[in-house]
Amino acid sequence: MKRITHETFLGNADLYRPDPNYDENHTAFLSPDGRTLITREEVDGKLCIKTNNHPQYFDEVDFDGLAFSRDGAHLAYAIRKGDSWSVVIDGEIGPSYDQVALALIDWELISHGINFSPDNRRVAYTASRDGKWFVVVGNTEGKPYDSISRGNIGTFREYTYFTPDSQHIIYIAQSGQHCYVVFDGQEIGPYAEVQFIKYRVDDNESVIYYNYRESEGEKLKTNYLGGFPPWRRIPHEPLSVWEGKIVWSPDGKRKAQLVSHSHGKTCLLDEKEGPLFDDIKCIIFLPWAHHLIYVARRQSKECVVIDNRDEGQYFDAVTLSGTYDDTGGYFYLYNQADSFHYTARQGLTHYLIEEEIES
Repeated sequence: MKRITHETFLGNADLYRPDPNYDENHTAFLSPDGRTLITREEVDGKLCIKTNNHPQYFDEVDFDGLAFSRDGAHLAYAIRKGDSWSVVIDGEIGPSYDQVALALIDWELISHGINFSPDNRRVAYTASRDGKWFVVVGNTEGKPYDSISRGNIGTFREYTYFTPDSQHIIYIAQSGQHCYVVFDGQEIGPYAEVQFIKYRVDDNESVIYYNYRESEGEKLKTNYLGGFPPWRRIPHEPLSVWEGKIVWSPDGKRKAQLVSHSHGKTCLLDEKEGPLFDDIKCIIFLPWAHHLIYVARRQSKECVVIDNRDEGQYFDAVTLSGTYDDTGGYFYLYNQADSFHYTARQGLTHYLIEEEIES
């Protein structure tokens, strides 16, 4: 086996924790696929946001609400220039609004931030003009209301306007004393109250349902919107590992197991022990080539090991880059059958590392 390594400089960032989230001080963000590093700083009274060291300057940036698509290919965030707010999508500044719903805005008023569809193709957010709020999908504005809530919970790890198959937009809107469920632009209601929208996936169909009251004091009722094809679930491949846990290759022919000794840890691959390290984490089989990879630590340095061969470069920190899908499934770290990528930090410098495996 031969490893071919390609290294790309991403940028320098202080107080940076290299994972799909951000550090405690919100100074650096990493895309789910590990290919884009976002940093921020203040320059001459302006906030500077750098995408892989390419700067843009604004009066204000909602860094808490910065959103990547799940595959890491697209980026969106809200910015203020003067008195107007806009959403920047892949570097392009969208229309101006009086306000854009930011992350951590009051729960009683509106839902939180910018949201990509699960298939990564569309982005939605809530904006206001003249005191009315509306959902924007791409740059297309929906009907204005007094307030809007995404109100979705169920298979999602976060609130979203999109159904799990990415085909539909659904949210709760209020106009005066009336509430509505808005499904692909069509109002269902009016109601006195609407509670969380939920999803259920059966063998033969997918169902959207929600609880509602038609008048104050009435008992809650449930409305079902069904007849949708079953939404695809991606099988779960956990990255956490503990002593004795067995990790199988996708074809079930190979297995790996973490083994602890008094002087370190090793990985048992097909019943054969590998090198000894201070620590081992993230044991994964590549889904097509069935090579085993894991992150190993030795004397405060980390590297990626392939098939128990300690031949990789050591860094201060290594992260197998990616993000969970809605069902907690595969990380987006696989480029193709015989390659993968991860991020590495040496001091304050961050790199994208792409590895190819030649048999």
